[in-house]
Amino acid sequence: MKKLLTIFMISTFLLTGCVQSELGVTINKDKSVVINNEILMDNKIIKDNAKVEDIEKNYKLYKENYENIGYTFAKVQNKEMQGFNITKDFGSLEELSKYNKEDVVFTTNVEKESSFFYETYKVEIKVPGLLIAGDQSSLLPKKEPEHKATFKVSLPYKSSTNNATKVDGKELIWTLDMEEEQNNVSFSYNHYHEWVKYLVIGLGLLFIFIIGFFIYRRITK
Repeated sequence: MKKLLTIFMISTFLLTGCVQSELGVTINKDKSVVINNEILMDNKIIKDNAKVEDIEKNYKLYKENYENIGYTFAKVQNKEMQGFNITKDFGSLEELSKYNKEDVVFTTNVEKESSFFYETYKVEIKVPGLLIAGDQSSLLPKKEPEHKATFKVSLPYKSSTNNATKVDGKELIWTLDMEEEQNNVSFSYNHYHEWVKYLVIGLGLLFIFIIGFFIYRRITK
């Protein structure tokens, strides 16, 4: 997949000098993880520089290759840009961190500390600047590419610590520096045990019952 991304991005730079990409990691309450990669480029310049049949042929090629290695592929198009989004499911952060195949363009390190009420996850992710390996970057034009890239993490609970560019509730967003060889993403959060949720619900119901009981006693006196 990394080779496919490389071909896609090189052709994008050569055609337009402009690309918008978003890498993302979603962590669910059941601890499962979904990674996604969305790459978009300008509609007008693509249409001016490429035949429609060639564009569709490339999309078909990407779709077949990604789906063959376990990804869900979706074409993305709006009034200004078009491209694709790919997603892949993992059972946990630990599974993602042990996954060392080339189709995941970033590397993940996870530390977990267990306590009575929750598990604390400390996560460090290393994201390469151009998402392109080694000397392939020499194929890019010499001019400064207009590349807007972000890394987004969606958490089941609010982050305890992070170095994100922007925090929006349980969502962390990093603006990637495409001139850097590597971008460092780090965050931590507490993942509460399932029984804690039921304990809180139970205590809440008990509190409501006690209040209701005292109100009833006062009314019936």
